[in-house]
Amino acid sequence: MIFECVINVSQGRDEKLLDNLSKQFQPIILDVHRDFDHHRSVFTFVSKKLEELELAVKEFVDLTFTNSNYVHHDGVHPNFGFIDVVPFVSYNEINRFPTLETIDAAIRFGEWVNNKFEVDVSYYEHASKNKISLPQLRKNLAARSKSYLVSSKQVAEHGQVCVGARQPLIAINVNLDTQDPSIAKEIASQIRESSGGIKNVRALCFELISQNKTQVSMNVIDALETNAGSVTLKIKQLALENGIASEVELVGLVPNFQFEQWSDEFLAWSRLDASVTVESKLRDLEI
Repeated sequence: MIFECVINVSQGRDEKLLDNLSKQFQPIILDVHRDFDHHRSVFTFVSKKLEELELAVKEFVDLTFTNSNYVHHDGVHPNFGFIDVVPFVSYNEINRFPTLETIDAAIRFGEWVNNKFEVDVSYYEHASKNKISLPQLRKNLAARSKSYLVSSKQVAEHGQVCVGARQPLIAINVNLDTQDPSIAKEIASQIRESSGGIKNVRALCFELISQNKTQVSMNVIDALETNAGSVTLKIKQLALENGIASEVELVGLVPNFQFEQWSDEFLAWSRLDASVTVESKLRDLEI
């Protein structure tokens, strides 16, 4: 069984801090993705031992909160806290859904961070009683709906924490060589499932001011059923129909069962290879 925790931190510009965090928690951190415009970093923790993962995640959050500057946050990505999203994941060749132990670990972590830092914590997916999705949870938080778990006193400087237990998802973006956000917005609308597009695809558009580009930002929420490579090729084609070049940006890692679905055409365009799989990173550690 592979256990993951993919922590989304609302900090993508403090290079010294991000370098220190990455180095301090090696080798359990297998990937760090930083984004200046989103002002966000994604730390992928992986272990074959759930207890080891839990301990490392708590130590990471403890240290990271001491460097919180959330009150000044100005990134384009939706967020509600400095430690914004903490999803616990487990899977193997047979089962891609979180085990009961993984769900319990997520709930324990939520209780821990709630008690220690007095921040509001909300659960989503399998960690919540009604399996609420993260997008719906964000809507509830924006509308100030009551969180599933609410602390007695919220420390505003840290914001809130969303804790989940879910199956592996693919976070992948297509950056368009245009400053016109209307094109990215239209493409995102065409491909996301909620607008009648592709099953298991969530998509938003963002302006990447520092790069003079726009972005179709996606989560493929079922990595077995939906091929993220095929979806991104669809976006590439839609962009080309508007005379716009594009490029792929993978956020984090992917399970091998997703990578095996990717076509030669997608691999050549994206310039990705098997080194982006969780399994490959783990094998490298064992050498």
